[in-house]
Amino acid sequence: MERQADDFNSPENYSDASLEAIKRNSRLRRFILEHARQHYTPTERPVFFRRLWRQGIKDDLIPSLATLELIHAFFDQHYSEIETCRIEWERQTQQGMKLGDDLKTTLVVFTLKVEAFAIFTELDGRLVVK
Repeated sequence: MERQADDFNSPENYSDASLEAIKRNSRLRRFILEHARQHYTPTERPVFFRRLWRQGIKDDLIPSLATLELIHAFFDQHYSEIETCRIEWERQTQQGMKLGDDLKTTLVVFTLKVEAFAIFTELDGRLVVK
């Protein structure tokens, strides 16, 4: 069955059941999906995922990552997945990543953006850029 234009960004695509269905074995993905489930309605979730993908964690989008200390603790906790994401990106793009002054923050933001993009496109079935 072909999807209609109104089906995209539909709250049904972002229901608790939809979020649960795509959790997989990634602690990073589960972290993002759980945050979305706890803090946003299904109608608000597409905007959350799009903002996280585009902006990262600016404007305290994820309050549990609002300080440098929290970001660094998150990095330490999720190091393996973050490093895997970086390595895969560098392999696919054949470019080294510019890490800036704060390695941990740069990599946390990058990885959350990559995962948000993947979640957004997976739940919506296509990328809607507005």
